[in-house]
Amino acid sequence: MDRVLDFGNSNSSTDYQGMQSHLGSGVTPASQRNILETRGKRHKSKRTQDHESTKCQKQLETIRISLEHVIDSVVSGNDESFSFARVNREVIALSTYKHSEQARLSDYIFRKLNQEFENLQSKLTWDSLETGSAGQTFLRELNAWDDKLKCLSRLFIFLDRVYLFQHTKKKPIRDHGLRLFASALFDSSSRCSLLEQVLKDLHLNIINRSKSEHSDWYNYDTLRQFAEYYERLIFEEHTSYYFISDIFLSNYELCKEDWWEDPRTFVSNIFDSMRKDISFMKALGLQDMAASFAKEVLRKTIIPDLSEVLSSCVPALMEDEREFELGILTKLLHIEEVHSNCNNVKQVAFHLRNYVAAKTIELIKYDAFASKDLLPEVVKLRLKLSESCSRANLHAPGDFDFEVRSAISNILSSPEYQNNSVLMFSKYCEAFFKSKDADAVEFKKNIQVFFKLLQNKGKFIKIYERDLSKRLLLGKSFNYPLEFDLVDNLLHEVGDNLDGTNLKAMIQDVKQSDTEFRHDYGSAEIFPLVLKKSNWPAIPKQATELKIPPELDEILVTFTEKFRQSDAKGEYKNLDWSNYLLHQLTISVNFDKGPKELQVNLLQAIVILQFSEHDTLSFAQFVEETRMEQKLLKRVIASLSSSKFPFLIEDNDGFSFNYAFWDKAAKLRPPMAREKEAVVEEAFKKAERRDRDDEITAAVCNILKQKGSILYPELMGQVLMRLKPRGEVSITDIKRRVEYLITQHFAKRSEDGQTLHYIP
Repeated sequence: MDRVLDFGNSNSSTDYQGMQSHLGSGVTPASQRNILETRGKRHKSKRTQDHESTKCQKQLETIRISLEHVIDSVVSGNDESFSFARVNREVIALSTYKHSEQARLSDYIFRKLNQEFENLQSKLTWDSLETGSAGQTFLRELNAWDDKLKCLSRLFIFLDRVYLFQHTKKKPIRDHGLRLFASALFDSSSRCSLLEQVLKDLHLNIINRSKSEHSDWYNYDTLRQFAEYYERLIFEEHTSYYFISDIFLSNYELCKEDWWEDPRTFVSNIFDSMRKDISFMKALGLQDMAASFAKEVLRKTIIPDLSEVLSSCVPALMEDEREFELGILTKLLHIEEVHSNCNNVKQVAFHLRNYVAAKTIELIKYDAFASKDLLPEVVKLRLKLSESCSRANLHAPGDFDFEVRSAISNILSSPEYQNNSVLMFSKYCEAFFKSKDADAVEFKKNIQVFFKLLQNKGKFIKIYERDLSKRLLLGKSFNYPLEFDLVDNLLHEVGDNLDGTNLKAMIQDVKQSDTEFRHDYGSAEIFPLVLKKSNWPAIPKQATELKIPPELDEILVTFTEKFRQSDAKGEYKNLDWSNYLLHQLTISVNFDKGPKELQVNLLQAIVILQFSEHDTLSFAQFVEETRMEQKLLKRVIASLSSSKFPFLIEDNDGFSFNYAFWDKAAKLRPPMAREKEAVVEEAFKKAERRDRDDEITAAVCNILKQKGSILYPELMGQVLMRLKPRGEVSITDIKRRVEYLITQHFAKRSEDGQTLHYIP
């Protein structure tokens, strides 16, 4: 008799030898080859054949009973364990004996599953519970049923692969069992609706944690298990996974109101949930769904109230360093623009500009201009926001960087804050040049960035000219290379539209004076600063004529004569010594306890030198001897009779010099009493107005020269357009300068008064 299978297991409870099979693989087992070779040579008797046939049938029956016992035990849920190897050998032996045995075995399995599920249906309780409990119970009951199906599929894997998978009408074991469950589910509209509600409730509690009561159960692992089961239960009779997108989107609409309770985190909540949902979809292999899901969420949650959302969320995203979400939003809005023909990205730029403007104002007001470090803070804000835009990976990043720069620039250059910006700039420069250990590289970098933010650069150049003149004229020491380098950097930022030659000319004047005009005149050393007036800003000075002491007057006269003889044009140049506060002198005074050097200005020196001829002077005598204006004289006397430097003592007879004064310092520098800030500011404003008048006059003359004749209104418009980039200018000032040019015969009106003609 043929030998069908031999697993080589001598301990097997079943003897498979002698079982004939009508199936064949085309390869003859080695154990059968000798039998086949002798076939035809030796014939068995009929009795022997009948005996072997009976033995084979008994073996088949034994295998059937064994496998049916396995099926009954698994389906009924008994805890009896089975050897996979033994069951698999029995299934293979039975299946390969006859094709009909495969059909018979599969029918038995399906019949038992059908019977068991009929009994199970009456025991299912999930559809009678509340949504949250129903979901957990559904998974538990379905898992218990599916565990039986998986167990049968593993034990009868040969039957599944060889017979059921290829059958046209029958399904694999697990599919058959799940279809039973699906039929019971989808044939009942209430059960189907409840399951969808369970899925919806599960996802809703995942994305809206504030409403979740079972956070340990509401998670994406549970949701994935639900989705996978749902997909397996749907089969070809129903829709596919795409029900997930509809359920998820409806939940976003439900959560929108709860998320909007905190507008600052609204976009973050949506993006956090959307990011997890998309990862979940990709894990299920739903790439196309994941690609379109973000756009659908955007349309349902953000775009309907985009302006309101952005006004609250843009500041929050920037403050919390979640600017990358802003970048995602701009890209999604750009994609949506193709379908809606609405440029929503511009709205993001608009609200970003508002945020930057608010931050700039907040910085300025918080500092209140009391700190010298405000300018670096503004630069730091600019660089920080620029880096944030770069990290955000925004759509059209150049446009957003422009919005940031423009927002800061508009605030710094606005009428409300322009003067504060000027003060900020001046204080920063002053603090740097006073400091001995300041970082020049950082200073130049901050000045360059700040200058790029300014719109009216011409005004700031004027301010820098004024501050530079103070450092040049009143500073104890001066760093020529650093000043030249800084001026070059400023002029590079300004460009060719503004004339900055005065800055270099001022430095050159001081440097030339130091090398050419420093001389000794007897017992006095003089360092006169010969400054070309056109190169320097207008400096406020006292409207007074002084009576210079003879010893000082002689020095000034001598230098003036030498200066006139220094070059061919010297006799045509006039030296103006009337900026008395700028003249710095060092006077040696012999006090009772020893000599001291007093570093004073010319006005203070004139008052002190009066005591070389007088022991006591009244205030009236001071006025007569110095010819100084009384208000100015009081300031000078106050600076020389302060509590720290009491050089002058006042008594009933007048003022006398305090030779008993003593201080451990060898050099003393009594400061002048400061004028009120308003007075000083007004003086500089007058000087600034004079500079502005000259600028208007130059613009009018230039236009008249180009045109020859021009209508009066057209002239006004062109002057305004030319001067506006350098600062606001009024029509009244332009008219006043036009009238001045007419009176000076540079221009004339036509007879109708509507046209102006240039006079060469």
